[in-house]
Amino acid sequence: MLFLKEKKHIALQIACGDIIDTDLAEDKFVITTDDAYIEKILTAPENTKIIEDALAWQGITCKLVVNRKLKTSELQKQDIEKLKSLGLEIKVEKGEKK
Repeated sequence: MLFLKEKKHIALQIACGDIIDTDLAEDKFVITTDDAYIEKILTAPENTKIIEDALAWQGITCKLVVNRKLKTSELQKQDIEKLKSLGLEIKVEKGEKK
């Protein structure tokens, strides 16, 4: 984060500030997010290079890997579409929140 701040990569610094699921394994720094926007920012080639440079600045030489896990609502939508593709009639009703 300090590297990003010093180099004035403010948008990337803000995006990285929301990341909580990371892993450093072998020669890979793995970030997992459920945010499509964060994934898009991190996987832009110029941003991937900046993050790898920031890690190298800390003495960590590795490749950045960004994984996206789907949100519950996205998984539900996929399930509904799959059921519809099987010819089932699906009606979704929103209930009251408890």
